[in-house]
Amino acid sequence: MKNKPKLLLVGWDAADWSIIQPLLSQGKLPALAEVIDNGFHGKLASLQPMLSPLLWTSIATGVRPHEHGVLNFVEVDESNEIRAVRGSSRRYPAFWEILKESGVNSNIIGWWPSHPAEDAGGISVSNFFTRSSDEQLDPLPIGSVYPASEEATMDELRVHVSEITARILAPFFSDVEEISGSDSVVSGVARIIAQTSSIHAAATEAMAREDWDITAVYYDAIDHFKHLAMAYHPPQNDSVSDDDFEKYNKVVVAGYRFHDMMLDRLLDLAGEDCHILLVSDHGFATGKERMNSIPEIPGGPALEHHPYGVIVGAGPQWKSQQIFGHSLLDICPAILHLFEQPISKKMTGRVPQEWWNDSRSFNTIDRSDWQPRTSVSSESGSKEMLADLERIGYIDLPKNHGEAVLQVLGDTRFNSIVSMLDGGLWQSAWTESKRLVHDYPNSPRYAYQHLGIALVVSPGEYEDLLRNTIDRFPSATGEYYLGLHALKHGFHEKALEHFQAILKSISLSPALAIAVGRTWIQAGRFEDALNWLLPIHDQYERWPETSYLLSSVYGDEKYEGFMVERALDYALEAVRRRYFYPEAHLQIARLAYRMEEWNAASTAYQVYLQMAPDHKQVLSELADSLEKMGKWKEAIAWRHHQENETPTLIVTGWPRSGTSMMMQVLNALGIEVYTDDERSSDESNPKGYFETEEVKKLSYDSSWMDKATGKALKIVVPHLQFLPGDRNYVVIWMSRPTTEIILSQEKMLGKEESEIKKYFPFAKAMQIERDGAEAKRRLEEMGNVKLMEVEFEDCILQSKSVVEMLCNQLRNFPGMQSSKIESALNQIDAGLYRSRL
Repeated sequence: MKNKPKLLLVGWDAADWSIIQPLLSQGKLPALAEVIDNGFHGKLASLQPMLSPLLWTSIATGVRPHEHGVLNFVEVDESNEIRAVRGSSRRYPAFWEILKESGVNSNIIGWWPSHPAEDAGGISVSNFFTRSSDEQLDPLPIGSVYPASEEATMDELRVHVSEITARILAPFFSDVEEISGSDSVVSGVARIIAQTSSIHAAATEAMAREDWDITAVYYDAIDHFKHLAMAYHPPQNDSVSDDDFEKYNKVVVAGYRFHDMMLDRLLDLAGEDCHILLVSDHGFATGKERMNSIPEIPGGPALEHHPYGVIVGAGPQWKSQQIFGHSLLDICPAILHLFEQPISKKMTGRVPQEWWNDSRSFNTIDRSDWQPRTSVSSESGSKEMLADLERIGYIDLPKNHGEAVLQVLGDTRFNSIVSMLDGGLWQSAWTESKRLVHDYPNSPRYAYQHLGIALVVSPGEYEDLLRNTIDRFPSATGEYYLGLHALKHGFHEKALEHFQAILKSISLSPALAIAVGRTWIQAGRFEDALNWLLPIHDQYERWPETSYLLSSVYGDEKYEGFMVERALDYALEAVRRRYFYPEAHLQIARLAYRMEEWNAASTAYQVYLQMAPDHKQVLSELADSLEKMGKWKEAIAWRHHQENETPTLIVTGWPRSGTSMMMQVLNALGIEVYTDDERSSDESNPKGYFETEEVKKLSYDSSWMDKATGKALKIVVPHLQFLPGDRNYVVIWMSRPTTEIILSQEKMLGKEESEIKKYFPFAKAMQIERDGAEAKRRLEEMGNVKLMEVEFEDCILQSKSVVEMLCNQLRNFPGMQSSKIESALNQIDAGLYRSRL
């Protein structure tokens, strides 16, 4: 690598523009202002769930939590004990591991989670480094420093809470001398300062002594200061007494200024030739957004988090500009691109090439062969880490050990499902949610998550599930879903009754504000909608949904106050509040089209199509706007894209999961199948395999795929990764328990069932499950795929329901004839369901 760059990556947990901007205006953050003046800045979209160890691991790896495997504050180890989550639980490599292979040396300081410290080429200090009891400075936790030769030096740098004097605390309080020494806010601030000072000392020591390419240092203090004292930050909240406000209102601002002073020293050590990247994982509720009380649920304090953090960057290769549309998942690809390394195909973020002064291309690579590292066994520091998490309120475990283990395992699965939903993997989330509620039938939290997914994925089951869930777990959440149900069926007054009942017991949330506003709009009561939405829009200045709904009101021609210019202003405000808001961009496009602003309309249409590709109606509207501008060639290209939308019907699954049977069923329903009939029928598949040898060429030749458009084509899972991305697909995924698949496959190879069961190939089973999950994830993330999952057992035991579902879902597919249900049912031979464990 020529002229290898340098990078300083600084993590400020929960840093937020709503606090930073006023402080910058007042000149109170000079170090941060210097970086902004010389580089770029913008909002950084967070992920769900907004839990810090999950988010910082996503920043480091470029993949979502359900993929990297860090899914909770705590985890259950091999001995069935609960411990603070480990960095060694990552299932995907962090950027420092990838770059070390290319000779890039990194200092990794305090990353959450990063214990045990690992070899990144420089000095690594884990997030256990600062952990100690309040009584005395405990011995350095084993495994918290790498290499071990640096332990003594780093241990000397640790600061204990007892060393934090009144003079150090003075900037955080109006009159610290007058506050009792037992005051929980004062002692909390002292503890945070001590831990943060330890991390900062370790970072500056590593930067000053080592020859490094990257230093990544993570500070959790802003998040901790805010959870401790944001309630007392100006403006004064009605629930806060004058006395408490006077005592504690300086804590949050002092915390930011403390970080700015530390940043100044980091910049000095980094030097002028170093790239600087400062990020936060999420924002924090402020002003009217603040909650009066925190619900007693796992990770409850995370409800105070706001979905937008900050990103600030500067360096020799980067432009000076304001940036838009970035998420946490873009950080790892950006770092790899800076060091001219390929980007993993699994990363769902993007390389933000607009940061660079030059346009440099990048390559992608498959990293599926990476193996997670092994954790050390020492538990030193874990008890103190758990105590800190309990003190903040992130965990509250039952005293009974067995119950606590079950809660940790359940909440970890719950968080994984939330992550899947955030990534748009609805079908995978639905499958996992069904398993979770089966294993935890008495959890209202899991039940309502399942109900919410059913509303989108399985509307036919929703009504019964709604009734059952509400009967068992009556709550404000139940009222919300009853309101949505009433709204869906046009009972607007009933919906409002349910929503207003909720407001008597809980604080206003974006979801509730939207639901009530949408109800008024759908009922045609536009003045009521405005009376509801306008005060909320002004009070909650970071909620884009209210801007979008106000645009909907003013842009509706049925409203007597219809005003297209005002509607456009509110749509633009929605995008200003949240750039990644496809519906708002579409609203802008359509409003601009009405105003005959063809250039603005076409631009907004194209932004929308980048976020939500292959929307047939929008493609047509975009082509219209281009024609109005006289851009005939571009319009023709978009219309051609629209006209070639007939999908290919893919039947997939592992061999022996029922793919051939599904092809027979589709053929019987009138859909043409694409097959070469090369593979003849046999005892295992007496009606044929319905395959084509051309699938085996897919990795290097997909030209034949044009012939399969509008037909059913069988492609088993290993070949799915080679599907060309320039066309649309409907995918039927045949699902069958892995044990049954392997048993059937092994029997086909001539093995006896008793022998298979005795020497069952568990490694093969695990590989099949991993590869299947990865393939399904890729399909669900493709904008040109509609995915349906069909259980093999359902095909056999509930044949008619499955065939009727296919007729409904594929009713517009070429050749489909719903009148041929009986013929399709005749293709299903229950006698072939022979391989079961």
